[in-house]
Parts: sequence; C-alpha cells; structure tokens
Amino acid sequence: MIQGYISYINSSGHYGFIDSPDLLFDHIFFHSTNCKKSYKHIYKGDKVNFELNPNGEKGIEATNISFIQNASLDGLRKDFENNTSLKGFLKKIDDKYYVKDRETYIFIRLIIASYEINLREVYEDNLNELIDYKIITLTDKNKIRAINVNRQFLPECKLLVEGNKTEGLVVANVKGGFQIKIYDNILGFLPNSLVLKSKRILEIGELINVTCIKASDDLENVVFNLTENIDNDKQLIIDKENFISSLKPGDKFSGKILSAKGFGVFISIGLCEGLLHLKNILSDNLNLSKQSKKEFSKLLEQSFLKGQEVEVIVEENINERVTFTWDKSLDVNKKLYQDFYTKFKQWDTNR
Repeated sequence: MIQGYISYINSSGHYGFIDSPDLLFDHIFFHSTNCKKSYKHIYKGDKVNFELNPNGEKGIEATNISFIQNASLDGLRKDFENNTSLKGFLKKIDDKYYVKDRETYIFIRLIIASYEINLREVYEDNLNELIDYKIITLTDKNKIRAINVNRQFLPECKLLVEGNKTEGLVVANVKGGFQIKIYDNILGFLPNSLVLKSKRILEIGELINVTCIKASDDLENVVFNLTENIDNDKQLIIDKENFISSLKPGDKFSGKILSAKGFGVFISIGLCEGLLHLKNILSDNLNLSKQSKKEFSKLLEQSFLKGQEVEVIVEENINERVTFTWDKSLDVNKKLYQDFYTKFKQWDTNR
C-alpha cells in the first residue's frame, strides 16, 4: 500500500486528487467509489493508504483507499492558532495561486490583495519556489487560506477576509441595501435587513463600522454587516446563557406563547424559551391514533395562540433545556385552560 494525502476534493465529495511523497508524480485521480466503505467522509488533508490502478478511466487512478488520520490538518490548525510563519511551494491551478505545504501536501488557497500593482507578475516569477506564508482562515469545512509573508501581506494590512472589522463609507443606496467602500477601492454590499436590525438610518457619505461576513477570493462578491449588530449578538448570547443558568425550579415568570405542538406549548419568558408539556396542561391519559394526534395538535394550535400571555413556573432546567408547569387557577391561565378543555372534551366525544 502507498501512503498519501487528499490534496483536492470537489464540492460534492465525489472525486479528487491524492498526492504522495512516495511517488515521483502528484495529482493521482480518485473517485469516492474507490474508497473502502468504512471511509465515508472525505476531507482535504486526510492521510490515506491506497493502491494504484494504471488502467483507470482517467489513466493512473488511486483505488482501495482507506483512511489513516487527519493529523496534517491538526498541525495546520495549531499553526493557525499560533500565527506561525510557514514555508511552502507556490503553485498555480486554474489561474489561482496556492501554497503546497511541503510537510502535509495540502494545497492552501493563497489570498491576493487586490490593491497590489503588477501582483501577478510578482507571483509568476516565484512559481514552484519556496515562499513564507501564514494561514489566515481555517474552517471546520477545511477551507484553508493563507497570505504571502514575502509580500508583507500581514493580517493587519489591507486584506479583506471574513471577520475583518474596518471603517466603511456609504457610497450609494442600491436595490436591497447599501453599497459600502473600504480601503479606497473595495466595494461591498450591506443588506437592508441588517440596517433595520440595528434601527439605523444611513446617509450617503456616512462613515460606519462594518464587519466582512462574506468575501470571494476575487473580491467581486463582498457582503458586510454592521459591527454593532455582531457585537450586540455576542452580548445577547452571553446574557441569554447567564439568564438560563440562573433559572431554578419554582421560579415564576410572565411569558408569551410562541407556538403549540401535539406534545405541548413553547413559551418565551424573554431571553429564554421553554416547553409547557402536555402532561402539565391536560392530566387525561391520551391514547391517540396517528390521525387523532394530528387533529389534537391542530386543537392545541387553535387554543394556544401565538402572543397570548401566560404565567409559568420553572419545572426543570437540565443542560439549558427548560420545561415549565403552571397554576391553572391564576386568572391569566384559567381562561386559556377552560377554553382549551371545552374544545378538547367536545373533540374527544366526537372522535
């Protein structure tokens, strides 16, 4: 068996290429049907065992492929977290530039800062040469991108990737949102929905703080969010986690109904939502057929309408999953329960 690394896998995961330091040539084609059944999830960077089939449909092909480990990506993740300067060979595939890591045989997309003059000529002169680079993006889906340290494109420079925060100029009101300009020459889009979320009114010529949430490699498709939205969302998550962790059985809250299902009613008490289970609404022991369950679910939806107020008591808070009970004698709950129970008894009699 030969050892190698998955150097490319197409978006659907059906085929790709394997590189191997044991062979004199790279880019060995493979198809997922040639992987052993135990190897179900194929990712770029996976270390694999394989055999060569010299008479495949695509010429020499890899076959009988089995998974060994994903240590190569683990190493790159540590390099990314430590902001380590690395060395790799500069390659060009389909008019895009890549760094081939000399240890792992992984191709890493090299980001090009669009404002650099005569940039392509600089890269063409260094093809197949060792360059210094740093990883700036490494996602769970193994999307790895880097910058060329030789060209001094450090993360703090004018380089646009997802997560960058910067100041932008509102230059136009376009269909669906606003056109934002950053770094003097990069244009992006800020959707109206994100402006409305912040309750802002933007003016042409206004400077605003934005965060990049999407950027294609050629910077032709760039989308921004207002930085304040992202900061507020992060704070809301913290507040919600703190609130839920503080909930104790017996705590009483005023809430509003979110939705009703066959097994109970979902209720919001502000920063948290929980379930008022059917067993706490109706003490009857229901034995329902599949069709009856659908009818009963509709009955609940008709009785417990979205937005109605209800008083609830925390029953359990286990692993941040909150369940409620209630006091049916309270005025706000009494009418809800009586209306539902009247409809239920009529439905139960007729079924």
